[in-house]
Amino acid sequence: MRTTTVIIGAGHAGLAMSRCLAERSIDHVVLERGEIANSWRTERWDSLRLLTPNWQSRLPGFGYEGEDPDGFRTMPETVDFIVCYARSIAAPVRAHTNVMSVRPRDDGYLVVTDRGDWNCRTVVLAAGACETARLLLNSKSGRFPNGVANSSGQVGRNLTDSVGFTVSGHVPALEGLPRHNADGVRGCVRAQAVSDDAIRDEIASTFRESGRIACPHTAVALRVLRELPAQERADREWVVVATAHPAKFDTVVEPIIGGTIAVPDTLAALLDQPAHAELIDARLDVLVTALKRGSQGRSR
Repeated sequence: MRTTTVIIGAGHAGLAMSRCLAERSIDHVVLERGEIANSWRTERWDSLRLLTPNWQSRLPGFGYEGEDPDGFRTMPETVDFIVCYARSIAAPVRAHTNVMSVRPRDDGYLVVTDRGDWNCRTVVLAAGACETARLLLNSKSGRFPNGVANSSGQVGRNLTDSVGFTVSGHVPALEGLPRHNADGVRGCVRAQAVSDDAIRDEIASTFRESGRIACPHTAVALRVLRELPAQERADREWVVVATAHPAKFDTVVEPIIGGTIAVPDTLAALLDQPAHAELIDARLDVLVTALKRGSQGRSR
């Protein structure tokens, strides 16, 4: 089979690319290992809601048209939004097609799947962080012995998928991978689950031992580090990077540590700023104008 572009992944990124290619009359196909919006269907918890209001959910040529623009979409509503988008743009999705590898060729790429191979000039990887790492590592050849885009050997070694505090912190796209990863991916990537109880215990232990307050996301990494074999911990230096302040999770963390989390001055100053929102077109020049207008308003 032959096409100009193969898009791997029928989530919002892959479908948005499909629409942009169709606008330019570029023939393509979208390969999806499950159904459209598969990760939303299979790797999210039922009570999930987006952190952005409905009016901000926009894809090329498509946006929210419901009666609750200031609401926050649920997981099933998000799936419906993505499925409706795929239908509205008539995306050429091949569902239940598992991509095994992507192999560079002189005239483009060979995309190997469990439903036949595709020859194409270009490939778009829109399969998410974990699934994309799997594909890159599986795509080994004489030209790329470590896999595509992995000359550093670091692809897949620094992945984490934090799913929140109410469910286990784990890497769902890496656990239970199909057997075609026997070519060495399992030797490069290790997934470990951290339970709710372990997260709570790690927050308490870290605070008790060092006085440091960890947010639930950071506690996942700290627990994985704590449970590594002693020799593995001693063989190298380890760094745990906290990307969220625990004040964001005050209702969770404060009961565990038995105290109040102090909000940093810079964050407190931001929280004291008046809130403002306006609907703008999805264009860079419009965004720049809005930012300048807002900056001028604050300087007065």
